[in-house]
Amino acid sequence: MGTILCDEESRARGVVVTVNPAALKPVLAHLKRFLSPYLPLFGKQETQDNAKRAVQGLLSDLPRKTAEPIAELHGRPRRGMQQFLGAGCWQDKQLIDLLVEEVRAELGSVDGVLIIDPSGFPKKGEESVGVSRQWCGRLGKVENCQVGVFLSYASRKGHTLVDYRLYLPQEWAKDKARREKCYVPKGVEFQRSWELGLEMVANRAASLPHRWILGDDEFGRVSQFRDLLAERDERYMLDVPSTTKVKILGQVPHPGRPPGPISVSNWAAGRPSRDWRVFTVRDGAKGPLQVRALWTRVMTRLDPSKRNSPWVRKETLVVIKTLGQNPETKYLLSNADETITFQEKVQAACTRWRVEDAIERAKGEVGLAQYEARSWTGWHHHMTLGLMALWFLVREHSRLRAAFPPCDSPATPPLHRGTTPSPTDT
Repeated sequence: MGTILCDEESRARGVVVTVNPAALKPVLAHLKRFLSPYLPLFGKQETQDNAKRAVQGLLSDLPRKTAEPIAELHGRPRRGMQQFLGAGCWQDKQLIDLLVEEVRAELGSVDGVLIIDPSGFPKKGEESVGVSRQWCGRLGKVENCQVGVFLSYASRKGHTLVDYRLYLPQEWAKDKARREKCYVPKGVEFQRSWELGLEMVANRAASLPHRWILGDDEFGRVSQFRDLLAERDERYMLDVPSTTKVKILGQVPHPGRPPGPISVSNWAAGRPSRDWRVFTVRDGAKGPLQVRALWTRVMTRLDPSKRNSPWVRKETLVVIKTLGQNPETKYLLSNADETITFQEKVQAACTRWRVEDAIERAKGEVGLAQYEARSWTGWHHHMTLGLMALWFLVREHSRLRAAFPPCDSPATPPLHRGTTPSPTDT
């Protein structure tokens, strides 16, 4: 028997789908149909053939999904596959644009959300493009790694990754010799991770119907990012650090002393039990997954980095706490107005796990983190093929969902995984 990744609904319940490998034989025919609109974008026939081999390799059970094993899988010389992946002249943007069109057609829904999340790729040495000692969320510490910023689309129909950017640290952006060695395009300049995220939102928002922009505290703590989303008429629900200072709107002042700022964690800690409401946010392995939540209207500083910055931005603070022996608490700021119910705000806040799930699936099932390319082109080519392979799996899971019964699994996706951004991203 073989195990395949389960669909979104089953994963939300903490189950996997187990099927006989023979039942997966038709998948190859489905893959051929899946690739047919993509292949012309690779150019000449030899490049198209390598594209088919590469995607098949990423979808295979190879223990290591790099150029050499993939070439050996197909009985081909490794050099051709290395050239295709590391320096091929095909354009990543055209392929991702097509992927986004398909995602819109199959997953697009008015209840959709766009979710931004960074992910680290641990690397040895200093030669790979963008590698430096920076925060690696996968390892939970500062380590030698590359960092990608990813955009995921999620709706009630499913979720997948739809775009990505490589974070190029400032020391790399300024180093002409290293840029030339890794073929970093001349027009590429240093951008903070939140700027990369905003760029992806600007590029994809019109193509993918959505109600919310979600992101972890690496993005939420940047007031400029929140303001620029608001200027684009985007409704956001973004995690912020527990130390974030706010002023509570409507708070009754003490005689002779106006209400002062308070950290969101201290405010939440002072709320009585009657202020918290219980919500069921999704099914879990052991029954419905419930959280406790509360909210209040707040004022935040125009620029939190400046002590004298005015408190002029009106936002909603949402605090969510998981239930159980080891409860987690997260704090979020939103620009949603009063017409959006508290339940919808909580539901949106508890959806960010989908981008983490998509990245985890991409790294675990299609080798997104398994590459040896050091160049700018090689990194982007591998990410593009990885997103294509993941999208194919998402479509297959949807097709197989009704055909095979799930079996119980103790795994339950986390509501929230904390991140600590690199200082260069502030």
